[in-house]
Order: sequence, then C-alpha cells, then structure tokens
Amino acid sequence: MVRRFSKPVVRFLGGAVAILLLFSFLGFWLPLADSVAHFRFHLTVIVAFASVVLLVLRDRRAAGIACAASLLGVIGMAPALPSWVPAQAGDATPSITLVQLNLSFRNRDLEAVAELIRREGADVVTLQEVTKNTGRLMTILEKEYPHSVLCSFAGVGGIAVLSRLPAAPAAPAAPAAPGESSGCVAR
Repeated sequence: MVRRFSKPVVRFLGGAVAILLLFSFLGFWLPLADSVAHFRFHLTVIVAFASVVLLVLRDRRAAGIACAASLLGVIGMAPALPSWVPAQAGDATPSITLVQLNLSFRNRDLEAVAELIRREGADVVTLQEVTKNTGRLMTILEKEYPHSVLCSFAGVGGIAVLSRLPAAPAAPAAPAAPGESSGCVAR
C-alpha cells in the first residue's frame, strides 16, 4: 500500500524538481530561469535523492530519468566546482582573490568581520549594506586595504570596494546629469 502511494508522489515531486532544474539552464533567454539557477545545487541534490528513492521503489525508468537530470545539474555546475588539479608552484597565471560580504546593516561585531577578511587574505573585498555603523569596518581595515571606494545609497546602505592593489589609471568619467552626483567617494 505504501509503495503504491509513494511511487507516484516521488515521481511527481522528483519530476517537478527535475523540470525546475532543467528550466534553470534557460537563463540566457529568461531572467526568471537565471534566478532559478542560483538553486541549481539544491535542485540537483533533491533530484539525485529522488532517483535513489525511485530505484528503491523499483521504478528503474523514472530513476534513470532523474539520475540523468541530476547528472546534467552536476555538469551545469562544473565551472563553479573547485579544480581537482592543484596549482603548480611555478604557475605564471596571475590571480586575484576576492571576498564578498553582505555586512547586514544591524551588524555589531565588526572586529569579527575584520578578522574573517584578514584570515582570507583577499586582494579585493566587496561589501554590501555599508552604513555609518558598518562603514567603520573600512577604517578598521585601512592599513591592509589602503585603496577603497564607498558608494552611498538612500536604501539599506551602500556598497564598498576595498583593495590591496593600487588603482589603475582612471578613464574619463561620464558627466553626471544635472542635479545628480555619483554618490561614490574614493580614498
């Protein structure tokens, strides 16, 4: 009885999630699909789990389809997966490391955030929700990141970019519209 009930439910739910997973690959054409792609890992895990359950329920055809969909999900995530080949000591490929954080405008423990950033040793740090309170983090990290830009917004705080690297020569900026300023301050 349970098996007769379980098989259609798992088929339906696994199929619905597999369709969402496949839909996530249409992001080039559909912005909504691009948003769904942010959950591709989660969808892949759910479809893989459904394929195992379907195999246990002896529905090999549906399990095979679910397994194929989850394999496509893994292939679609391949560029984001860590490299299995470690970098060679003499590798001349230049690289820049980046840490990106949403500070949360309510954040009260900026020293812990600063310690996390120092531990990561990134070349560039990008921050969201920079307010008067959380903006103090830029002062805390000023020695490690002497170059920074803060762009203020009227909403829930601004954004900031901190860098160990010197700024490149600036291209001429486009003039702001009358009565409008860029809202960005570099130091």
